[in-house]
Amino acid sequence: MRVTFCGHKEIDDRESIKRWLNRVCLDLIEQGAKEFYLGGYGEFDLLCAVTLREMQKEYPYIRLILVLPYLNSNILTAVYDETLYPPL
Repeated sequence: MRVTFCGHKEIDDRESIKRWLNRVCLDLIEQGAKEFYLGGYGEFDLLCAVTLREMQKEYPYIRLILVLPYLNSNILTAVYDETLYPPL
């Protein structure tokens, strides 16, 4: 199963969202999710990547894929397992 997240540039109540994200990601992994496609631009995207990176310790088979909208972007790619630049 493939999953994608996208969210706002800024988020309020980071801890509440992180708890929700942990529950959702765990449910998705238990249902068979193995690939997570992420945007990498805002606080929510980064929170998703960090949360999933932590979960990789227990579920090493999940993959974090950064979807690049532009080739010249300055996104931190080290948090992800791979990048993807889809043809437009």
